[in-house]
Amino acid sequence: MVKVLDVNDNKPSIEVTLLTESGQPEVSEGARIGEYLARISISDPDLEFEEEPWETIEDKGSGTHAGKFQESGENLGVVELAKAQQGKNLLQVSKERQTFNPMSIGAPQHVSLTLEGADDAFSLRPVGPQVYFLCVDAALDREQKDLYELRLLASDSGSPPLQTLKILLFRITDLNDQPPVFNQPNGYQVTVSESALPGTAVLSITAHDLDEDGPNASIMYTLLSSSSSGAFRLDPHTGVLSITRTLDYETETVMNLVVVATDQGEPPLSSSCHVTIMVEDTNDNEPVFLQQFYNVTLPEHSALEHCFLQVKATDADSGSFGQIHYSLYEKSHNMKESQKFFIDGDSGHICVSQDIDREGGPESYDLLVKAQDQGGLSAQAFVRVDIEDINDNEPVFETTNYMARISSQTQAGTEVVNVLAEDRDGGIFGEVLYEIIPGEKTSLFSIDSPTDSMEPISYRILSGDPHEMFSINSQFGIITTRKQLDHETQPVAVLTVQSQLGNSPAFSSTQVNVTITDVNDNPPVFPRENERITVHQNTPTGSVLYIAQAQDADGGYNGLISYSIASENQDVFVIDPNLGILYLNTTLTMVYEYILLITAEDNGHPTLSSLLTLTISVTKPETINTLTFGNLVHRIEINEDFAVFSRILQVQAYLEGVQSQTSRIVYSLLPDNSVPFAIHGSTGWIFLRRSLDYERTNIYNLIVVASCADYVGEQTASTSVIVKVLDVNDNSPEFSQNKYFFTTVESSSPNGVIGTITASDRDSGKNRQLSFFLLSEENYFQISSKTGEIINCAALDHEQKAHHQFTVLVTDHGTPRRNATATVYITVADLNDNKPYFPQLTSGKQLHVKVPEGQKGHMLVTTVFAKDPDAGANGTVRYSLSSDDDQGYFFVNASTGEIWTTQPLSVSLKAYYHLRVTARDQGFPSLEEYATVNVQVISTSKEKSKGMVEVKTLKIPEDAKPSQIVGSIMSNEMFLPNKKLQFHISEEEQNSHFVTDSSTGHIYLSRPLDYETNPNYFLLFNVQDHNKIPPQNHSVILKIDVEDQNDHYPVFPYPMVVIGIEENVPIGTIIYTFEAKDGDGTLPNNKVKYSLNTDGPGEYPFFINEWDGTLTTDKEMDRETVESYVFTVIATDQAANITQHRHCSLTAQIIIQDVNDNSPNFLSSPSASVMEDADIGTLIHRVVAEDPDEGKNGKITLYIIDGNSEHVFLLDEITGWLTLSSTVDHETQDTYILTILATDNGSPVLSATQILTVTVGDVNDKPPTFKQTFYEAAVLENQEPGLHVMKVKAEDMDTVDRENIKWIISPLHFNSRQIPNLSNLQMPFIYF
Repeated sequence: MVKVLDVNDNKPSIEVTLLTESGQPEVSEGARIGEYLARISISDPDLEFEEEPWETIEDKGSGTHAGKFQESGENLGVVELAKAQQGKNLLQVSKERQTFNPMSIGAPQHVSLTLEGADDAFSLRPVGPQVYFLCVDAALDREQKDLYELRLLASDSGSPPLQTLKILLFRITDLNDQPPVFNQPNGYQVTVSESALPGTAVLSITAHDLDEDGPNASIMYTLLSSSSSGAFRLDPHTGVLSITRTLDYETETVMNLVVVATDQGEPPLSSSCHVTIMVEDTNDNEPVFLQQFYNVTLPEHSALEHCFLQVKATDADSGSFGQIHYSLYEKSHNMKESQKFFIDGDSGHICVSQDIDREGGPESYDLLVKAQDQGGLSAQAFVRVDIEDINDNEPVFETTNYMARISSQTQAGTEVVNVLAEDRDGGIFGEVLYEIIPGEKTSLFSIDSPTDSMEPISYRILSGDPHEMFSINSQFGIITTRKQLDHETQPVAVLTVQSQLGNSPAFSSTQVNVTITDVNDNPPVFPRENERITVHQNTPTGSVLYIAQAQDADGGYNGLISYSIASENQDVFVIDPNLGILYLNTTLTMVYEYILLITAEDNGHPTLSSLLTLTISVTKPETINTLTFGNLVHRIEINEDFAVFSRILQVQAYLEGVQSQTSRIVYSLLPDNSVPFAIHGSTGWIFLRRSLDYERTNIYNLIVVASCADYVGEQTASTSVIVKVLDVNDNSPEFSQNKYFFTTVESSSPNGVIGTITASDRDSGKNRQLSFFLLSEENYFQISSKTGEIINCAALDHEQKAHHQFTVLVTDHGTPRRNATATVYITVADLNDNKPYFPQLTSGKQLHVKVPEGQKGHMLVTTVFAKDPDAGANGTVRYSLSSDDDQGYFFVNASTGEIWTTQPLSVSLKAYYHLRVTARDQGFPSLEEYATVNVQVISTSKEKSKGMVEVKTLKIPEDAKPSQIVGSIMSNEMFLPNKKLQFHISEEEQNSHFVTDSSTGHIYLSRPLDYETNPNYFLLFNVQDHNKIPPQNHSVILKIDVEDQNDHYPVFPYPMVVIGIEENVPIGTIIYTFEAKDGDGTLPNNKVKYSLNTDGPGEYPFFINEWDGTLTTDKEMDRETVESYVFTVIATDQAANITQHRHCSLTAQIIIQDVNDNSPNFLSSPSASVMEDADIGTLIHRVVAEDPDEGKNGKITLYIIDGNSEHVFLLDEITGWLTLSSTVDHETQDTYILTILATDNGSPVLSATQILTVTVGDVNDKPPTFKQTFYEAAVLENQEPGLHVMKVKAEDMDTVDRENIKWIISPLHFNSRQIPNLSNLQMPFIYF
């Protein structure tokens, strides 16, 4: 037998099986000490072991993946190095090297395993022969070290010893254990100007996270909600802080924010830092006057430097920007500084600077006060100073002496003489009474009161009667009613009556205040006809049981109400006749039901009344209830601006017959959360917890419940508290439109009412009473302070001013007054009120021209030129001709005014013609003017002895310069050497625009020409030839035609127009007609072509006709997209030379007026949720809708129209807050489907609906319920434990944990011994 001896020719082998969750060589830095990471087994074929190595751990059911590394080294993170060592170990074991000797635990191992590079963080734990666990031995921190190189060294005990080295790279995975850290942990501070625009970035906030890149180090930035956070936006990714709205230094100078940086790990970690925003002041606030309009009365001849008024303005800015300087101007003197008054620039005191005489000046002064801060911003207020008359003038006779002659036969009563005296004072101070001073013959005469003989005066109501309630007799001025008046609807009417003297333009106006007195036509009215209350039998005598409240719309005594009891049982109850408070007058002895008839009667004549049926049910208390209130009803009034958390009223209950109140009484308020009030539970003080709004709710009916527990038991009592909210002036007036556009026609007399401005105020009483004022520097318009009617009070002329713009101020009568402004644009339409005129006939209506006879063809005689300042067809002139001859020798061009001959003229036939040219405009009715043109025919032939007459024509441009040669009278035949000729203009033409050189015949221009004044000249020249004896005369007729030059620019009558149109006008609608006038005389030069210059972005929906200037729409318009358009209209003439074109321009603004063309649109989510244990009054959801329309067209009101039949929810129609008004139960109804209606206030009303689903969340408020109330089972004795006895069943109505019912057997028969919890059983079986 051959025995083969073993030699150490096999190295040890190392097998690693990973026990990590991922199966990779990695471990979380949050791993616990002792956690297993890998199973390591070693083997060596050369060695024999007493027992086999342990099997690999099978991780059953735990979900952990065990990975195994092969010695091939293909798996990432493991490197195997095996080296045979002959004689010595080349590896040095470091101090952290860990060696295990298997012999130490009794196993016959001959291979050892060593761990290196663990840095005390890992260790090997032997668990069996040749088997080890790699464990966590210390806390890990990835941020300090994220990778470990673990060196596993296996050494056998052979000779020579062999070793195997396996390197295991173990990665430490990140745990979210590092919060973000801000770069400036002590906070940020930055200064921002209040003028910074929304969207401006003001600060970049950065933080870093030491965790591994990924979710744990990904940082999101948020702003904590605060009073200032709404003004900023923080980019969640970049940390850039920007402004979302304009800042206001005057409201908040320092804004404190808290920024939170949160990583995206699990769980997320966060840190915060403070950001301080210093708001820098800019001059962004204009001064604001405490009043926009002041009206004061000042007696005439007040002392100089007497200060009679102080105006006051404030400026919210700080420093120099808030310092105000005042200046004063007079509106009636084109805004020049006032001469009669001066103002202290610092204090605002207005004082007298000159003596003021009411008779020598105006009766009132309209002053404009300007308040300007140091930054240049200003505001204006208007001051009207009415001069009060004093009796400072004596009556003055029109003459100092009167002389009259009468006959001795004059009968008594005959008028002898009429004396007249005048007094310049007004009113009673100016009324003159006459008396004869007693004298010798005074008894023979008497004096009568004066009578005036005047032209007839006509009267009309100018304004103040928008509903046509009154009429006035135009002849006598008697005002009568036209309709039934109602004091409650309109107690006062302020009529403006205008009187006009005959047909003259003289007129005046006055105000007539018509007070509509009240008659008793409204009875008192109770809110309800029937009421029911309940009182306990033990209610103390004198307790307040009820307050009757009736309203009477009449005023004064007609609306003063007295209360009385009209039924029996008046001895049991008594009522205060003035306040309506019902008291208990005696002890209630039995349970009974009283029916009282309470009468509310006014104090008018005849008396009117109404009845209230009050049922009083007397009940017997279930217990002996000694707890009671002194009054069962309380009433209190508070202002709507009552401070939050302030005390309102204390109600106190007490125990009857108890000397010492030792029992603690607790007060509560009903309803609890739906009203803005709360009560202190121990003191009974009712206080305000939320702000009030009179316009939403002006009366609250509260119930205070008092409860206490004493030896008798629980006792309760209640009392009613009526809180009436009083209005304060917290709402400013609102105009129905921000801009108003009206059109009126020009007229020589006032047009009266041309439109009405409407405004409203949500307040009540005086706080909603409005007055209108006109802030205008013109005197063309007034406004009715009561009705808002715009009144034209002066003649309007389209040609002088076609567009008017002013501001209307509306103010309420509250304290302090609130106001608003709106802009009014008035267009004065043209009337055909101007006749054409001939500018070339300034000295008269006749034009004299000369024409030579015998001219063949059509010859231009002259050109007449007429202008008409009216617009459009009213200013378009056409010409016609009539003459005293019957031959039709002349005709006129209807468009140009050129007069031509139709055939040759002859002196022998007729030497003079008188033509009548009519210029007629195209208005309706048309107006016309005429001019006479006298045509003299000049003979061109004379006797042979006197020579011949030559006719020549010369054309000269009208821009020829004086003193230059424009032509010559010498012809080629005349030009001979040494020929002596002399040239002269006939005497009758000496004052012409032309002169001639007597020796050369050159014609010079002596003064400028103007085609529009005189387009033609006829000159007669005498030519003397001195070469012949005697000298011969020769005549030359020179016809000079002036050529029109383009020397006039087109001119628009105004530099800017503002036009308002509604956004829904059809395409092709004519909006406006632009017209420019050109003063040139010929058609090409005065023909105007129109064009638009639009510099803004986007397309303009307008088209202008290039020849007639009409502006029309060519696209649909949408105010919600573009509210206005501004463009330039250019008018260019059409001169033949394009380089000589002249043009002018005006700026036009088209304001798009809103129509109600957009329905409301819901922005809020269609779903909401509320927990079933939520308190009444809990805010559930906010319904948000928007309407892009303007004003009332975009004002939205919200309603619940379906799904709320039980009134479970309450929706605020203005704010959209949805609150809980009654309790909800998930088990009864878990979902509510509400239909929300949003309507605007436009005309027609547009609306939209939204289906809002409200889900009721479940809370665990229902206990489990057994299917049976009693279970019974039989069990044989001596059974083994675990025997199935029976199954019990229960159900839970809740959805929360309804499947997780825990079962326990109560120790009813085990002498209170605790039975183990059997909740781990899967089914509710009972075992024995």
